[in-house]
Amino acid sequence: MLACRMLAAKVAWLRHRPPVANRVAVILLAAGLLAPYAACADPADAVATADAATPATSPAPTTAWAAADLSVVAASPAALGTGLAMGPSVRVIRGDTVVWGAELGWVRATEYSPSWAVTHDEFRARALAGLQAYAGRARLIVQVGAGVTALYEHRARAQASRLSQLNVATTSSAWAALPAADLRLGVQLPVYAGWGATVLIGPAFHLRDGQPDLGFTASLAAGWLP
Repeated sequence: MLACRMLAAKVAWLRHRPPVANRVAVILLAAGLLAPYAACADPADAVATADAATPATSPAPTTAWAAADLSVVAASPAALGTGLAMGPSVRVIRGDTVVWGAELGWVRATEYSPSWAVTHDEFRARALAGLQAYAGRARLIVQVGAGVTALYEHRARAQASRLSQLNVATTSSAWAALPAADLRLGVQLPVYAGWGATVLIGPAFHLRDGQPDLGFTASLAAGWLP
């Protein structure tokens, strides 16, 4: 009621004003009438209106990255008692925190005795699984591999030229397949524009003649690490 009386009084006052003054007064009156409603507007409604006007954006989908590297491997031989097997290896990994992948490699070791020179070529195939955690820019890695090592053994007798004249076999060769597994710990460091280096080391196991044989494996790799 009070608002209606105030509005009637203002309208009666406007009737006695000149035309130009009336226009100015109408503008001022409209502003005065709308100001309380603008001041009393619910802030939550304004936020809702702004949210409605803003186009909805969905977070970018996260996709598991894939890495591939080429490494130099140094490991204990699968079937020789002494020596060091060395060679290249290729590894492909997919995932982020939980990773999986595969590795193929070839290493060679040679052992000498007074009678023989024995060379072992080991073709290693592993299925890989592991965990990774970020420490600054680096990734800390725990990786388990399981698979098989195909072993090619070549034996050559010492003084082969002299023994060949006696019709004595001077060389022999054989193949074998050994179940294998390894556990590796390491660190992965980015170097430049998605390329980086990985260092891994840990124990390795081969099952030979029904008995587990413990060794080690270590690798230094360079490759694509997104």
